[in-house]
Amino acid sequence: MALSGKHLRVAAGVWDPWVLMEHDLEGRLVKSTGIFINFMDMFAQKLNFTYSIAEAADGEWGRILPNGSTTGMIGLCQRREVDMALGPFSITYLRSLIIDFSIPVYIDNEGIFLPRPTLERDLTGFAKPFSWQVWIALSVAVLGSMVLGVAMRRFVHQWGPVRLEHGLQEFHGKTWPLLTFEPIWLIRLLLLEAAELPPMMLTGQLFMGTWMLATLILSSAYQGVLTSLLAIPKVEIPVDSLQDLVNYGKIPWANERGTSLHQFFGDAKSGIYKVINDKAFLITASYDERHRMKVEKFAILCDFFSMKKIMSDDYSETGQCNYYIAKEPIVVSSYAFAFPKNSSIIPHFNKLVTMLKEGGIINRYSQEFTSNATACMVKPGKEEGVSTLVLSLGDFGGVFLLCLGGMCLSNLPHRTISQPYPGTYDIMPTHHESTSPVLVTALQKVIMMLYGNTSALSASLRCTVQAKAAEYILCLRQRSEGSTFLSSSSSVQAALARLSTMSFPASPIWEGIHMKDKTSEAL
Repeated sequence: MALSGKHLRVAAGVWDPWVLMEHDLEGRLVKSTGIFINFMDMFAQKLNFTYSIAEAADGEWGRILPNGSTTGMIGLCQRREVDMALGPFSITYLRSLIIDFSIPVYIDNEGIFLPRPTLERDLTGFAKPFSWQVWIALSVAVLGSMVLGVAMRRFVHQWGPVRLEHGLQEFHGKTWPLLTFEPIWLIRLLLLEAAELPPMMLTGQLFMGTWMLATLILSSAYQGVLTSLLAIPKVEIPVDSLQDLVNYGKIPWANERGTSLHQFFGDAKSGIYKVINDKAFLITASYDERHRMKVEKFAILCDFFSMKKIMSDDYSETGQCNYYIAKEPIVVSSYAFAFPKNSSIIPHFNKLVTMLKEGGIINRYSQEFTSNATACMVKPGKEEGVSTLVLSLGDFGGVFLLCLGGMCLSNLPHRTISQPYPGTYDIMPTHHESTSPVLVTALQKVIMMLYGNTSALSASLRCTVQAKAAEYILCLRQRSEGSTFLSSSSSVQAALARLSTMSFPASPIWEGIHMKDKTSEAL
């Protein structure tokens, strides 16, 4: 009957859940359990044999060394020290030269197992909607447009088709401020704010119209992408292949000692496989290192089944997904039992393995021990139960740092300038020192708001400026009944009198012109 009560020596090594072993304090094997041990018990009944478990002294699965010797359980089979080895072992060409395999028990990938990437706060997140190339191009475009606009304004001032006089243009006998281009307009357009005074000339209108269209597109794109990034955050996955692992450079990696992957990378003479082998450190088993890899943040090169087993057990314990399987597998392997070359018992085991596969027993056990891994087999950030992102201080840290830097720069020591803009009006009190500082400030703002930065005014326009300023003061007085700085008639009279003595920059245009009389008429 089959093996007729033959006793088999069977090599085995720990691989949860296929084979588990218990040892006493002296290191002697006490008990063997696991799925494949259960299979061996069933095989022993079907084929009428007994068996005992043997372990490889070096604890390896098996490599073929450059000198021709063989390590681990593969070496035990090659030297016929055992009748078979449970493994399961990945079938490789080098191994097939020295031992035989059963038909594959199952097929699996081998790849990269990593700590799970998580959503990280980024101080430069507000700049992420555009690439750095776009930001550079936008900066160059803005600065270039400012330079071009200033040059265009100077050209129009000097060689324009209308008569220009000290920053003014005259149409139909009326004088208006010349508005061809102002650098602040570009900044306002980028911030989706309207310019207070639009361009008056066709040249400026065409120039700014082009920028309005460009900023509409840029601002809309920036707002839309930023909204999507904040509403649906995307977790960056730095490693999805061996090349990513090498290029990223921030995650060390380990290889399991004595496995087919150890042999695979160790035989490489050049290229990325050689780099992987040279920089890897060795571990005994991925399952034993599952907690350490989470804390120390390193990757393990191993089979997908072991990865899923770790993910499933960890999810059962913590309710969280703490691991990630890289998309790109390294190799695809068939796993089988190992036997000495030309062993006579291989056909008997092939028959039973085929029955197990046809009955779905192997798949059922695989799914049972990795069932909870399905909750984590999604993209990082898409796990069930992950709440919508709540924006924290870290999300806007870059913006606040930018504001803080601007405030610090604005408060650096600087030289006080008596005239904040070239050609502005000197309206500080001279003869009427009792004039309210608030009124003086209001006058300065009104004049600058109405007529901008002008270095000279025609005689008629100066009367208009003073008259409008006087109207503004009277209007303020009417709107602020009870206010201490405008309710006093003496303050208003002092301000009105101050208007008649406003000094302007010396210019040949109005030498000899006495504005006090004209101002009185205007008032």
